[in-house]
Amino acid sequence: MISVYDGSNTEPAANDFANAGVTGVTYVNLASVNSVLALVDAAASDSTLEIQSIVDAYQKVIVGADGLNNGSSLLTAGDFASLALPGIDSDSKVSLMNELIDRSTFSQVNTQSELSALADVIGAIISTAVGSSASVVLTVTSFSAIGITGINATNLALMRAAIEATADDTSGVDTLAEIQAIATQVVATQNAALSIISNYNGTNTAPSISTFTDAGVAGVNSANMAGINEFLASLSSAQRDSVAEVQALVDAFIKLLACAEGIDNDNCNLTAADYHALGFTEIDTDAEVAAMNDEMDIADFQVDATPATLIGIVADVIERLRAVITPRDGPIESVPSPNASPSNGAIPAATPGPSATSAPVVNPTRAPVPKPSATTDPISTTVRPNQDAPAPTATTRPISADVLASSSEGYPVYAQAPTPGNGIERPSPGEVAGVVNGIPVAVAVGRDSDDKLVLSSDSGVVFTLGVNDSTFHSASASSEDGALRILRGRTIEVSGSGLMPNSVVDVWIFSTPTHLGNVKTDGDGKFQVTFELPRTVQPGDHTLKLDGINLKGALTTITAGVQVIDVRFVDGDAQSLGDGVSASSPTEISTGALLSDAPSLTLVGSVLGFMLLLLMISTILYRRRQSERP
Repeated sequence: MISVYDGSNTEPAANDFANAGVTGVTYVNLASVNSVLALVDAAASDSTLEIQSIVDAYQKVIVGADGLNNGSSLLTAGDFASLALPGIDSDSKVSLMNELIDRSTFSQVNTQSELSALADVIGAIISTAVGSSASVVLTVTSFSAIGITGINATNLALMRAAIEATADDTSGVDTLAEIQAIATQVVATQNAALSIISNYNGTNTAPSISTFTDAGVAGVNSANMAGINEFLASLSSAQRDSVAEVQALVDAFIKLLACAEGIDNDNCNLTAADYHALGFTEIDTDAEVAAMNDEMDIADFQVDATPATLIGIVADVIERLRAVITPRDGPIESVPSPNASPSNGAIPAATPGPSATSAPVVNPTRAPVPKPSATTDPISTTVRPNQDAPAPTATTRPISADVLASSSEGYPVYAQAPTPGNGIERPSPGEVAGVVNGIPVAVAVGRDSDDKLVLSSDSGVVFTLGVNDSTFHSASASSEDGALRILRGRTIEVSGSGLMPNSVVDVWIFSTPTHLGNVKTDGDGKFQVTFELPRTVQPGDHTLKLDGINLKGALTTITAGVQVIDVRFVDGDAQSLGDGVSASSPTEISTGALLSDAPSLTLVGSVLGFMLLLLMISTILYRRRQSERP
């Protein structure tokens, strides 16, 4: 009866064992002994000696499994064989199994299946250590089952590799303490590597292939590492502080490289999640993904790009597809009407016409992705807002439009850029604020040798602001608190560096949004431009806003509080002030109502001259009458 028991027929009772001459079977271990008998062949349990060895072996398990970890489990390889665990056949395996039983309570090991599960983990660890294939693959659950902590899905492969790197004689894994030490080291190494990755900003220690490996990130090699690091540096720390985020970036970059091989073969299958992992979070609809994939399909990163320009190429495509990615209903009014002054500082949009009632169909052009053209001379130009041009009709910018829009269009080059009071601070004169990809950054304010204001952001972008006017020298252009003062109707010099080569810088002045214009950077990411401040901008406190792309491909916005002023003139050498006005050098600054119009000056002069003439005539007549008196 005992030898033929297979778990499905009549279960042997305690008296059956007694009748067979087997001792030590009680209500405590009966079920445990039967769980072993159900698995062994009849030939291995058809004698009293064989059955007794099973009972004795399980009795040792009961004694050892007291939960005290006191070395009381003393089973041998023969005992484990009697318990249907033939795989526990070496000193290392026996040692580990006894340690596991010793740490357990009897309820945790009171069936053969529970013992077998532990034996499988031990067998897999030893097989991994000696470099042989294991019948059971080590999983996170495997390590948890034997009490090893710190192992998760992101470092499981690292743990397996660390065990495989131990001595082949298994001396490095024959105790639970040694295995736990390996796990602890794996976690520490991973955290250190992830710290390097998450803190990389393009100027500090760059992650190497081994860094990614230690972090548990797969797929990085010598061919793609530089490009991956370039994208990595453009992200915020919060976007790359987990293995999952970094792995998603690597996977997306590999997909991008595979499809951007210069062949129009429709093999780009990036998803919105892929573009988000690369930092392009504005790509979030099926239409936008399809448009981007079509453009990336014809790009050739292997020929046309270096790691430093990959982000710029993708960003440029996004700008060319801006009508698809962020369709706008109409233009921005460069010079708003007096009745249109939004209190929140938001850029107003014109009322949409019939052609702008829905987003355009996604049919991106097949023009090649623009290649950066090298130049060494900074671009210098003067941008004058076309105030007489009528407002354009409400139409969406065409997909193939050049990102360098004219200022008369009234469109922001970067529609996703924040505006003062809406995504970025509206600083008072003398104060500044900065935002990179929606995240506030510090901006330092200084002055150069020409007393121009220098705004340096943490993103590496530097803007310099100054006034170049014979009637208002830069030495007096900045007040003691660092505020820039700009003459109404005159010009302001803007220069910059630390920007993406051949990208666009867009400049606005608020409260009422007024587009000063935009300029393209040179091959070194620098520019110099002179903007004219329209006379429609009223005297008072305003906010100058500059948008550009930094060297890591991140949209950088800086706002600076400025003062727009008129000038009151007194006697002196006349100088031309424009608008037909002649006056002397300024001696007083005022933000009140000033004599700045030629008709007003003419009228005042006429009145004063007429009064002087009357006084002279009256004096002559008075003296004549006095002389005629007797």
